[in-house]
Amino acid sequence: GLSGGINYTNDRIGAMSENNFSVNLAYAVDLNDSYKLSFGLKATANLLDVDYTKLDIYNPDDPKFGENINNKFNPNVGAGLFLYSDKSYLGISVPNFLTTDRSQNEGTELMRQKMHFYLMGGYVFDLNPSLKFKPAFLVKTVSGAPVQVDLTANFLIVDRFTIGAAYRWDSSISALAGFQVNDGLFIGYSYDADTSKLSKYNSGSHEIFLRFDLFNKYNKVSTARFF
Repeated sequence: GLSGGINYTNDRIGAMSENNFSVNLAYAVDLNDSYKLSFGLKATANLLDVDYTKLDIYNPDDPKFGENINNKFNPNVGAGLFLYSDKSYLGISVPNFLTTDRSQNEGTELMRQKMHFYLMGGYVFDLNPSLKFKPAFLVKTVSGAPVQVDLTANFLIVDRFTIGAAYRWDSSISALAGFQVNDGLFIGYSYDADTSKLSKYNSGSHEIFLRFDLFNKYNKVSTARFF
């Protein structure tokens, strides 16, 4: 069947602020009694603002910093395939097909967004009636950068408690713990520690998160799926 969603993200780093709007559509077909194949499309609109007055500029007369960027618009489109069952999944996606340059009116390039490829997969093992184990992976590749590999291992205890760990190859390690409060609410905590040379300059990051499933009563999904 057909499903969809809308995402909005605001990201602020220093003098730069981005507003990202995306519309996602997916259509799933039954391959057999166990597996479904979903086709996904994503349309994105990005608005970029850069306020150079927030920077400590070495040369105030430099023309590169003479004019702020206000609501610079960049569209994009992505697509993906997702094969899944109640216990496994395998997917590939390209969120942005278009290579976009973020630049000023004078043509000074700030950054370039290239095409990224993602490959992902996971499987749920029933170790016993009260314990499930899900190993998973995510591979990301983009031109001009090393291949990024994420490996995760999560345990689900009595369909309520989640504990797990993740490793990003040559980059970081993280741990997660969470609790399924009810059918529609999950609360969790994670800690991420850098394993690269940057570990000398930071002590890791903490994250507390909530996940709401507002329409679970209309779309029952077994918790054994665990993804």
